[in-house]
Amino acid sequence: MPWGYGNSVNNLLRLLVFCVGLAWWMGAKGWAADELQYIPDAGVRVDHASNPIAEIDEASGQIQLMVELHLPRRRVTMFSQDGLIFSTEQARDLRTMQGPTVKLPNGIFRRFLYDPRVAQLLSEGSTDGIQFSRESGSCYTLPAVDRGTFGVYDVFLDRAGGVVLLYVGDLHGLNNIRRAYSTDEGATFHFERADVLGDAKFGGAGRSFVDHKVIRLSDGRLRLFAMQGGRGIYSFISGDEAQTFHQELGTRLAREDFNEIDALSLHDPTIIRLLDWRYRMYVCAKIVSDEADEHEVIVSATTR
Repeated sequence: MPWGYGNSVNNLLRLLVFCVGLAWWMGAKGWAADELQYIPDAGVRVDHASNPIAEIDEASGQIQLMVELHLPRRRVTMFSQDGLIFSTEQARDLRTMQGPTVKLPNGIFRRFLYDPRVAQLLSEGSTDGIQFSRESGSCYTLPAVDRGTFGVYDVFLDRAGGVVLLYVGDLHGLNNIRRAYSTDEGATFHFERADVLGDAKFGGAGRSFVDHKVIRLSDGRLRLFAMQGGRGIYSFISGDEAQTFHQELGTRLAREDFNEIDALSLHDPTIIRLLDWRYRMYVCAKIVSDEADEHEVIVSATTR
């Protein structure tokens, strides 16, 4: 055996062991190199629309997209098998308001709706997740720190069985995300703190991270997506059930990422995981059309 051959083999073996270990660690963490890179899909999903909420049927892969159409203005839901082609002609009008919904450990579904007339968060219950009935009373009254304002909100079940409410308060001041918590399956929430993302130091307004949406990753961690000033969509990671968040490097999606449209701003991201484990983000974009007309559309971007 030539001198040095054994060392080369040993180095290759070490490299192989390292690569295998790294791949295992990445899998255990539920992380992939392209998980944070969203590539715009071709075209527009829905024209003259805003406020998207996307859901996927994990059995069939069918994607449901709820949006607010502008011509005429109405709230609808649309369905698509590939998640790219939606037909407004087949849109179903929604009879009631739609809010974030959680399925509780007892099998009951609870949906949360904010009523600005009374500045309170209300709830509806359901046994099948389809037909909901109004529940008595309110589950959350805004604390003084919110200054009577309540913006975008998200609600989810944590691994301890509690319900987490993350919402934007003090819209004309610090305008950032606050946290409230429920230990009685969402029947009542108590305020815990403001400045969840630590952006109060920026002074509020368009400098805050808002329009947030939370998803749970395969390893149990939470990823929060949020918009800042309409410039782009950013992400934060939490390993302690949304007690603390740390911003991830880079931008998940920026206005400049779109080549087919002139995106002036991006708002209200909603994210689903496809059956092939890729992620897709639907987002509202304000664009300028060929007629120099500014209006909103729903576009999407998918990880590779």
